[in-house]
Amino acid sequence: MHFLVVHDDLDGVASAATYIVLNSLSSYQVLFAEPTTLHKVLGKVMKSAGKGDKIVVADLGVNEPLLGKLEEVLSKLRSRGAEVEWYDHHVWDDRWLERLGPYARIVVDNSTCAAGVVYNFAPRSGEKPRALGTLVKAACSADLWRFDVWEAPWLYRYVVCRGGREWRLRVLSRFLELVKQGTLVDTEVENEVSRVVEEEVKSTSELLNRVVVEE
Repeated sequence: MHFLVVHDDLDGVASAATYIVLNSLSSYQVLFAEPTTLHKVLGKVMKSAGKGDKIVVADLGVNEPLLGKLEEVLSKLRSRGAEVEWYDHHVWDDRWLERLGPYARIVVDNSTCAAGVVYNFAPRSGEKPRALGTLVKAACSADLWRFDVWEAPWLYRYVVCRGGREWRLRVLSRFLELVKQGTLVDTEVENEVSRVVEEEVKSTSELLNRVVVEE
């Protein structure tokens, strides 16, 4: 069983999708976390994970005050026979790598986004679909605030246009479907994003009506 623990933004969801596609996973569980809650989420995983299971963490850095708790939970996961892979693009202190390295395979690359780290360094069982590369480029384009890939603003808004875990899981499922289809922006994405953009324009217009210009 694979447990994927990722951030809940476009980069995190794309990281999960990338790992699933690269490894042709059919059995997995996805959980979302923040750096401040990662140790708690891994604690929940520990209740189910055991020998032969794999925990994949992506797009989550270390919250230094919680380093000890992370070390403790990773140590327990390792003692149960579970493997941990951690892919990130945030800045890591060497001391964090020394503390957590014995319990996980940690790959950190600051030159790309987390989805890019997974795409470049995660194990894979087959070929990389062309649309998967586009998804990774779009995630990096948005997460690194470049927006030099046309799909980036669409997918960025699509992930966050509705709240909650269930919506993020639905988006992940849609990403997996879209990668198979070879396209990333379909009618559903267009409709959802168009709705959000209309709300943004309306809110901006209302703000402009209350602006006072003084010389």
